[in-house]
Amino acid sequence: MAAVLRTSHTAFVAKAGARVGARDARRVVPRRALVTPLPRTCRRASTVAGAGPSPCDLSDLSKLPGDPSLVLHTNVKMGDKKKDFMKAASKAVADCLGKPESFVVVAVLDEQDMIWGGDDSPCALCNVASLGSINYENNTALSGAITALMSDFDVLPSRMYTNFWDIGPRENCGYNGVTFAEGARPVVAAEEEEEEEEEEEEEEIVEEEEEEEEEEEEEEEEEEEEE
Repeated sequence: MAAVLRTSHTAFVAKAGARVGARDARRVVPRRALVTPLPRTCRRASTVAGAGPSPCDLSDLSKLPGDPSLVLHTNVKMGDKKKDFMKAASKAVADCLGKPESFVVVAVLDEQDMIWGGDDSPCALCNVASLGSINYENNTALSGAITALMSDFDVLPSRMYTNFWDIGPRENCGYNGVTFAEGARPVVAAEEEEEEEEEEEEEEIVEEEEEEEEEEEEEEEEEEEEE
């Protein structure tokens, strides 16, 4: 009789262990925390809070002249003449490209480690980017103007490259938290659209959580039936 009881007890323990192992091995679906989704970074906006003062009306960026910028690298030390050069270059970009100077950006990095033809004599590399206005006449005029300005630093015309880049479509240039392709749009309509999108995202999250809970309940019921 004792042997029979021991055998039954052993079988019961083995069966219980198998059930626990099966339950632990079942698929566990992590639950998501219900949080308010962050606004999509690609959403449009007429203006961006805290973006700072703007030189013009931002209600329709698609009508703005866009981004003319000049970045110059040189191995010479410009010293006290650097700021004067930047101001002159800014005016040259505006005049040669037909853009308002209020949108022109100039960056100058002097005293760089540069060589030209294996020689570290004064040289320069300049890159100009703009939304449009990049053409033969404008490029030639600006190349001559920048080359003339760099002659004050003993940079020969033959030791300077000026590359011109047309940015292309207006959406390729970001400004004020959006892009220059941004058109006019009522602020109220924009806010309503964002609220609707956020509500839809919240509903999707809730639905997914409910489905996951239902799946877990079904799996538990199936396991209980098997037991």
